[in-house]
Amino acid sequence: AEASTDGLSNLGTGFAKNVLGIGVINADIAASQYKDENGYSALVGLEGRISKNISFNTSYRKVFDNYFDLARVSQVRYLKDNQINPESQNYLNYSALADEIFRAGINYN
Repeated sequence: AEASTDGLSNLGTGFAKNVLGIGVINADIAASQYKDENGYSALVGLEGRISKNISFNTSYRKVFDNYFDLARVSQVRYLKDNQINPESQNYLNYSALADEIFRAGINYN
């Protein structure tokens, strides 16, 4: 759960489950309400070991509607406080939100 004095309410839940002793699958979902905007975020991930020294991880996150978390509320407040137009060409330098994120990695331990 997250909240801010600026009106953010954010609540979520998730789980993690061992898969055949070689990895862990996890998933979560969150809902947010900020000002008059509502949105959702969902994530599914998998991590585990390929061998004694090599591990892997992957996850996929999707945002629906107009989801806000503390990072995005901070971005909105920063842009407002510094009088930066969110539609300016530098907007991507300040963005705290992506609609979809896919992560994957292989690690040597």
